[in-house]
Amino acid sequence: MLNPGHGYFYDGGWKLARGLTNGVREDFTNVEFAIQTHARLAARGATVYATRELNKSAGNHSSGYPLWQMGASVYTRHIGLPQSIWGGDGEGSDINARPRYANHVNANLVVNLHTNAGGGCGTETWYDTANGYQDQSRRLAELIQSKVVQTLRSEWGGSWSDSRCYNRGDRGVKGSNGVYGENRWATRPAALIEIAFHDNPSDAQAILDPRFQALVAQAIDAAIVEYVGGSVSPPPNQLPNQPVLTAPANGFVTTQGSVRLEWRDGGDPDNGPRGHRDFEAELWRGTTRVSYRTWGVGTVWDVSGLAPGTYTWKVRSGDGKDASAWAERSFTIALPNQPPNKPTQSEPAANQLFASVTPVALKWADGGDPDNGPRAFRDYYVELFRNGTKINELGWTTATEWDLGVLAPGTYAWRVQSGDGAEGSGWTAQRPFRVNAVPNKPTLTEPANGVVTSQRSVRLAWRDNGDPDNGPRAFRDYYGELFRDGTKIRELEWTTDTAWQLNDLADGLYEWRVQSGDGAEGGGWSAKYRFRVDTTAPTLSAATLNYGWGTAAQVAVPLAITASDTGSGVATFRTAATCAALGDTWQPYRASSTVTLSGQHGDTARVCVQVRDAAGNASATAERTVMLDFYPAQP
Repeated sequence: MLNPGHGYFYDGGWKLARGLTNGVREDFTNVEFAIQTHARLAARGATVYATRELNKSAGNHSSGYPLWQMGASVYTRHIGLPQSIWGGDGEGSDINARPRYANHVNANLVVNLHTNAGGGCGTETWYDTANGYQDQSRRLAELIQSKVVQTLRSEWGGSWSDSRCYNRGDRGVKGSNGVYGENRWATRPAALIEIAFHDNPSDAQAILDPRFQALVAQAIDAAIVEYVGGSVSPPPNQLPNQPVLTAPANGFVTTQGSVRLEWRDGGDPDNGPRGHRDFEAELWRGTTRVSYRTWGVGTVWDVSGLAPGTYTWKVRSGDGKDASAWAERSFTIALPNQPPNKPTQSEPAANQLFASVTPVALKWADGGDPDNGPRAFRDYYVELFRNGTKINELGWTTATEWDLGVLAPGTYAWRVQSGDGAEGSGWTAQRPFRVNAVPNKPTLTEPANGVVTSQRSVRLAWRDNGDPDNGPRAFRDYYGELFRDGTKIRELEWTTDTAWQLNDLADGLYEWRVQSGDGAEGGGWSAKYRFRVDTTAPTLSAATLNYGWGTAAQVAVPLAITASDTGSGVATFRTAATCAALGDTWQPYRASSTVTLSGQHGDTARVCVQVRDAAGNASATAERTVMLDFYPAQP
């Protein structure tokens, strides 16, 4: 017989035997120890009676209070036992009903469960010295005291390991002659354990702890087993009951992406190997586990970030050794669609400058979707602007790149948005970039195209013609090339000068050109201008005077000139009676001409000849003579 002391009794009104101290109401906490002890003994196959209801789900007594809170007198009357057991009203009847019930069922032994008061700490166990079973009762009390103290010292601590508590919590086994009616009126071995002091804050905290309750029950179970000569090995563990899922209701539908899942403990048939349960929980969507809560004593689980769909949630209990079967329910998330996030623009970089011949490609990355629906991928829409005006667009596509090719010079901007099949994300900010305009070709100014010079130093000059976008910098630099007889022989590296001094030039035909640069790229080449350097004089190889004849004092004499020039070519010639008399009058070069000579018949006349090339180089002079021949005039 297990007797958890006290509980409600009637004495002109419903009363409890003990007040509330440090959160402990002995009338109720005694039942907790009895429940756990009963479970252990019953699991061994023992027949266990109790003077009070140990099933907290048994409903209410006619008083309106839960049946498990009723004292022994009220309970034994409730279950139909004779009045000789429950007696009448009052606390005395409640005390007497406890041993009478044990005697009525002929129990082998009685264990009375109490907690203590009076300013102490620790555990003590009592037996009666004059109930006829004092030796057996003392042995039972000693076993209970020993097992409980040993267990609490090794597994709990508190008063049972505190040197400030008398004998470290072991207050010993004590005999009394009729002090405790529960022991005195039991006609069989009986012991009463005062488990701990509910008026001691440390002990009170232990009394309320399910683990402490389980340890005490474990020790009492071991003491009883040893007393009756059985094994002290614990009985096979019984699985805990499934937890009771309380919220949300099965089939619950919500438009929120967050759900609070709640349950309560479903108990444990043997309330062991520990006196409390922890819980493991899982959340599934179809065949995929989407969230998990590891073992813990909490009975609330908040899950969030859920996409639309139907979910199954499962919870199971654990008793420290084994787990219950899963309890499960389902709920459905029916969220209104959430628009996708805006994509991330990646290329080109903001304000990036492209050369005029460089292809442009726009690139972006998916920004995801809070609910990843109604479909699990995004498509994209892109717009392209030039100088503030939209000039092109890319319709919805799953591509994340748009190749634009080579674009005309100008300032561009682009933006992109994502779509989830139901709605768009909204546009990204417009990201600008520029395509450079090449600078205009420079104009060659000197020397003039086709110039021939006899100088070995030539100054080339040109004029800047600007830049359509005057950028990316506001000035130009220049690059030049020089060719001789078709082969490039010199380069002018980039410079801001607009002239190029050439020295030590050899004879030959030269070409040159210049291009402008704006810091990003060069413009096209200017036209090629030519000039010739000719420092070699022409060769006058022959000058022949043929005999001339005339009728008076002058005669026209034919002059044949043979000359050559490997450079700029023979360009002019001049003649005079003597070389000293050559003037500055040059005539265009021709191989045949005439000179007019004066004198008398038979005189010897002289002529000096010189040729010059296009560069102004003059040949050596050549002097020739001829005899004058005059004939009489015709009548």
